[in-house]
Amino acid sequence: MPNNIEGAMSRRGFLGIGGTALVVASSGAGVLGLAGCDGSGSGPSGDPGSAARMWSMWSEGEPNEAILAEAVKDFKKEVGIDIGVDWKGRQPVDALLPSLNTSNVPTDLLNGGNTEIVNKLAATENAVDLSDVYDRQVPGEDVTVAEAVGNGNRIANSIGFTEEGIPVAVPYQLSTFLFFYNGRRFPDLQDNPPRDWDEFFMMLDEQVAKGRQPIALDGSKPPYHAWYSQHLVSSIVGYSGWVDAHLDRSGQLWREPEYVEAARIIERLASGGYFIDGYDASQFPAMQQKWSNNESDFIFNGTWLPKEVKPYGDPEAEYRSFPFPAVPGYEPPPVFIATQGVSVLSKAEDVELAKEFVSWMLKTKYQEMTATEAGEIPVRVDVAVPPTAEGAVEQLSGGKLIQSAPPNQAYWNDVFEVVHADLVFGRLTAEEYIDKLATQSNEFWKNHE
Repeated sequence: MPNNIEGAMSRRGFLGIGGTALVVASSGAGVLGLAGCDGSGSGPSGDPGSAARMWSMWSEGEPNEAILAEAVKDFKKEVGIDIGVDWKGRQPVDALLPSLNTSNVPTDLLNGGNTEIVNKLAATENAVDLSDVYDRQVPGEDVTVAEAVGNGNRIANSIGFTEEGIPVAVPYQLSTFLFFYNGRRFPDLQDNPPRDWDEFFMMLDEQVAKGRQPIALDGSKPPYHAWYSQHLVSSIVGYSGWVDAHLDRSGQLWREPEYVEAARIIERLASGGYFIDGYDASQFPAMQQKWSNNESDFIFNGTWLPKEVKPYGDPEAEYRSFPFPAVPGYEPPPVFIATQGVSVLSKAEDVELAKEFVSWMLKTKYQEMTATEAGEIPVRVDVAVPPTAEGAVEQLSGGKLIQSAPPNQAYWNDVFEVVHADLVFGRLTAEEYIDKLATQSNEFWKNHE
């Protein structure tokens, strides 16, 4: 993490209780975050003559859309200012980019992933410095935005900061990645989750002995299987080792024994009958549908999963979670997160008015709705996480928070995900996978000097 970001955080008192460390991976688009949420977008709401407009990453009908719509409605009622919202779906930043160099930028506020806001809007000087927003009171509450977001165990404040330490987005929601299960079927797991893969394999073997295929995986979604190596490698060599291997132009770092060790765990999963039939051939969301109807026991996914499966899952299920186990003998992997927030466009017609709404989103009411209705993690530490995400609390309190984004997007798409599929689907052994990955990595970087 650049020292200037750390300094900016310290000046505002943003270091969390228990010494929570924050790490920002500023390169790459956040395809690892929200990979399962498929929002196709929809039309605008609000009066065409609204005082300000906002483009949102949510689509009409989603729980998250209902929360933002409620905040907009209340803002108009209590403050007297109408915000017109266009529900754009998951890529509002990309949709906005073509207009940024014109005099007709169609929105004042943008609600989206904070990584994209930093990398695509702030990098082109199209996002406003929100430092003064952090110093403001949350409207109607005896707490500043900085205190609400920063002083506690779920701080996500650095996600939304540029490398120069300038805040260009204020987060209001945090997603992370966990193993999910039905608490009605495994009532003891909440207090006794597996701490490492030795313990987890013991649990999995018990289920296999009962004729179960205990892990569901929608292998047709490349990030879903890549998350396994992301966490295993980061447990063994740390996140920096994960990044170093991706960016090693010789490709030879992958051959080091630590990376082979991580690959062998995935080889064991693929060859040992742990994954549910069809994980390598079905179309998303077939496997999570099976899991949600108790045809499999565990699934590694984002905190959005419980609300995603609710329409078709077991109505009696009580979804619970635990963190990705450590590789035996090593530390647990860091906490990979994705954050969603609100930014103000540099060409906004009324920057100060737009800033008022940014702080409005941190009100307790909408943070509680984030937990209870969207099932996601609110950034305010005085608001409880939903029961489905309680497995993340301990790690969020004392672990390293890392924005979940590929170290290099092109390499990730063209090499890593493709070769990794061969390992996960059992087409290669760990050693064969490492050899192929090292070779193709070297070839990729020769062509991308």
